[in-house]
Amino acid sequence: MKLGYRYSRYFSVETGFADVGPLALRAPVAGGQAQGRGFSLETVGTLPLWGHAALYGRVGAWRSVGGAALVSAGEGIPRPGAGIRYGLGLKYDLTRRIGLQAEMERFSALDRWGPRDSDTDQVTLGVTWRF
Repeated sequence: MKLGYRYSRYFSVETGFADVGPLALRAPVAGGQAQGRGFSLETVGTLPLWGHAALYGRVGAWRSVGGAALVSAGEGIPRPGAGIRYGLGLKYDLTRRIGLQAEMERFSALDRWGPRDSDTDQVTLGVTWRF
C-alpha cells in the first residue's frame, strides 16, 4: 500500500508499507515459514507524455524486517535490511481521480549478507485513487 502527496505538477513524495507473510516453505528435507514487512519513502518525478498518459521515475529508501524458521530448527532469526529503491513506470488517468499504472522497480540492499546478491526486481500493475 502506498500513500503520496503531489507538491507540484512534476514531483511528489510517497511512502509505502508491505507485509508479506507468513509464507509456507516446502523443501525435500524440512519445511518452515517465512515472513517480512517493510516501509519505504520515495521522491517521484513525472513527465507528461500525451493526453492522460505520463512516464514517471522514483528513487528512495526502504527498510525491512523479515525472517525464516525451519520446523526442525525452531524459531528463526529476524533479518533486518535497508537499501535504495528506484524504478520507472507508465501511468494513464482514466478520470481525474482514477488511474492505471505499470511499474518496474529494483530494491538494492545496502547491507548484504549470505552468499547471494540480494537485489530484488519487482513488476507491478496497479490502480490509483486520488482524493
